[in-house]
Parts: sequence; structure tokens; C-alpha cells
Amino acid sequence: MEGDPSQVFIADVNCGSHKMLCDMAGVTTYPTVRYYIDGREHPYDGGRGFEALLGFVHEELLLQCDVHDVFETCSDKAAKYVDKWRRRESNVLKKEIDRLQGMESGDMTPDLKGWVREREHILSQLMKTRTEIDNAGEEEL
Repeated sequence: MEGDPSQVFIADVNCGSHKMLCDMAGVTTYPTVRYYIDGREHPYDGGRGFEALLGFVHEELLLQCDVHDVFETCSDKAAKYVDKWRRRESNVLKKEIDRLQGMESGDMTPDLKGWVREREHILSQLMKTRTEIDNAGEEEL
């Protein structure tokens, strides 16, 4: 299910006690924060406070809703959103994506920002699907 906290594991390593591990990871300055997606390491340069880290996890690391597998990957809230927008035309989807992107620069809680980004993600998938359907229809003509 989307947003499942068990998808993210956070570890704290004391390099004074685990020097060999830190040497293997190339950690030379403290604190060093890194994250891994599918085994690939990425540097983290965001804020170090709880709210900043929580926001990053919600916005970037939690799996998001897949419109082609709504029942397995989407929360009830996201599934309702998919259903609401699924049959809309591309230009309507694009307009809503633009509106949501405009909201991102505003001041909002990490949870709300995550929901805005998830809606963008959903709409982008729907728009891609709509474009593929429209293009397939043109090819038949």
C-alpha cells in the first residue's frame, strides 16, 4: 500500500565505533546522510531536522500510487482521486498539473506537499495513458 512507513529504513551509525564501515562507505565528514533506492546510493543535502527528513521521506522515498494497479499501490484517498480524473481529457489534466505545480512553492506541511506531489504523479500517469490512447486512435484512421 502506498505510504507504508515500512518501505523506509533509517539507520544511525557512529563512525567512532564503526570506523571500518564508515571507511568502506567513504564517510569523512559528520554528519553524513545518504539514502538508497534499489541499492543505489544518493547524497542527501536537505535539512537535518525531523520535519525536513520526514518531508523528504514523504515526498521522495515512499512508493506512490500506480494508476495501472490502483488496488495494490494506492491509498483509498489516491484511488478516489484516480477515479475522479481517469476519464478527463489531456488538456484538462495538464491544466490541473500546472495548478498543482504552482502550489508547490507555497508554504505547506510535508504531508500536504506530499499529497500535492502524489496528485501530480497520478495526473502525469493519466495524461501519458490518455496520450497513448489518443495516438493509437489516430494511427487507426
